[in-house]
Amino acid sequence: MPPERFRLAAEPWLAYAEGDLAAAQACADHAAVPGWTIAFHCQQAIEKSYKGALHFVGVLPPKSHELVKLHDLLAAAGIVAPLEAESVKDLSPFAIDDKYPRLLAPQIDRAEAADWIPFAQQAVAWLRAMLAASP
Repeated sequence: MPPERFRLAAEPWLAYAEGDLAAAQACADHAAVPGWTIAFHCQQAIEKSYKGALHFVGVLPPKSHELVKLHDLLAAAGIVAPLEAESVKDLSPFAIDDKYPRLLAPQIDRAEAADWIPFAQQAVAWLRAMLAASP
């Protein structure tokens, strides 16, 4: 089992991931919210879940929003991520590109963005279970 300090470092990441998941779900329920906002919160929930898991095993995560990079770091630390890297790579641009208006920002409709919610749920549940299994 990882040291207590690693679990304590991971717990805030879980809280933030849960918050982003809740935001994505709430945004999906409101027709006025654009798809990129839903996708942003899904990406953030997955990113924070991955970073929490890295903290849990004593790896300081990089300041990166690239889900594939975080996925690879988990694998290098001997952790099997709950999602395939290929399945979430398309979400990474929403972490940065959609925070500010840009001409080339990725576009996504609301229905497609809402399809990412189960991925975010899976990542958050995975980190929650990981921390719950720790004494």
